[in-house]
Amino acid sequence: MAELTALYRRPEALLNDDADPFPKGDQHQFFAENLTRLVSAIEQPFVIALNGRWGTGKTTFIERWRSLLVLESIVPVTFNAWDTDFGDDPLIAMLGTLHLALQGAALSEAENPAVDIAWAAVREASSKLIRRNAVAMSKLAVQAIAVAAGAGALPLTTAVESVVEDAAKDRIANFEEGRRSLANFRIALGNLVEAVRDPEHPERPLVFFIDELDRCRPSYAIQLLEDLKHCFNVPGIVFVLAIDREQLAHAVRAVYGAGFDGDQYLRRFFDVELQVPTLTRDAFLTSVFARIGVVEFMRKRGNNPVHVDLLVETLAELSNVFDLSLRTQEQIAAQIAAIVRMLDPRFYFPEQLVATLAVVRVAAGGLYAKLRTGHAEILDVVKHVAEYPAGVTWVKNGGINNFVVPLFYQGASPEERARVARQVEQGTRFVDIPLAQNELVAVINGLRMPDLHGQPRNLLKHCLNVLDMTARYQADG
Repeated sequence: MAELTALYRRPEALLNDDADPFPKGDQHQFFAENLTRLVSAIEQPFVIALNGRWGTGKTTFIERWRSLLVLESIVPVTFNAWDTDFGDDPLIAMLGTLHLALQGAALSEAENPAVDIAWAAVREASSKLIRRNAVAMSKLAVQAIAVAAGAGALPLTTAVESVVEDAAKDRIANFEEGRRSLANFRIALGNLVEAVRDPEHPERPLVFFIDELDRCRPSYAIQLLEDLKHCFNVPGIVFVLAIDREQLAHAVRAVYGAGFDGDQYLRRFFDVELQVPTLTRDAFLTSVFARIGVVEFMRKRGNNPVHVDLLVETLAELSNVFDLSLRTQEQIAAQIAAIVRMLDPRFYFPEQLVATLAVVRVAAGGLYAKLRTGHAEILDVVKHVAEYPAGVTWVKNGGINNFVVPLFYQGASPEERARVARQVEQGTRFVDIPLAQNELVAVINGLRMPDLHGQPRNLLKHCLNVLDMTARYQADG
């Protein structure tokens, strides 16, 4: 390995814009640092399962942790199982992802011929392992279950367990060159791992992340797990699987029958299982905007900077009202980041109004559609939010200002100000909040801002139009 010292280059492209991928004091930072120490000390083949419900931030954590691993001279590879389950063979997809990752890390033939030679050996050995029929195992299992359980020869669970074990053995036995091919593949893969390690830290493993496994086709997910167990059982590789264990167990039962013990089946594949800590909404959203890379852009936005703290505060509070998942919050943040880049920097950016409308669009699509067509107004939004226990608290704590300030900042007509002022006061009464009319009018009158042509703009309609342009960022869950 000594000859690779001058050739080895860390995959800097995997790093975030900031040197530290985790904000100071972040719960995920402490978790990632402990995990980094764990994987750094592992020499044998090892599989870590990171458990968390869908939408709780597992993918975000993986993306940030992999940046930390790069700083520690550990080569990470990220494989999204859901993105590849259109194919028949996860072995092909995982090897393809590994190859792309090595290319992205600049570990190419020109810079590291040893890696190229090792990869060629892996490619040749793997060609002998590719199954002829990607669903053969699933079909065999289903047929055997029907025969054994239907005939009453065996209890369902016993029949299935027997079939799973027999199918796995048959699959290996029927490789084109049998167990020798599998052994050759493992040797080649082990040599590749040795070639890509940092020569200054040869003890540190390659970390292979597998995400979204629980969202795959059940048969594909099971085949992938079997491949990990039989083909990738190589020292120097640590697999980290981000899973929703409950959903993955459902997938197992979908293939092997409702009476099958999916939890027990999964335990065969995991050496350790850990729960991903849940971030506070504020901390999560702050890190999302930083990771997207728009914070500095927002601050330097002409004479009308965007206040990220107001965006985070509003999004966090309304996400709490509607109990939005971290995944959905991340998608909304991406939507808002796109809006910031599209809007003319010469105009005032209504952070709280845009954030509120973006959340309403996802959490209350029917109400958003009425706003869009003019069949709903501010009071309707206030009433809808106040239907939720946390919504009443939000309005009482000043959430209604999200509408008052931006709607009049651009210089609405006196008639429009008076009309919305009445709605706002009705809204505050609706949640039993006393509000002095003269104070409200004073706030409104003090926040006039005509557009570049001296004419008031309908900011609400403008924001709705811009939100419609970002339809592709709509949350899907």
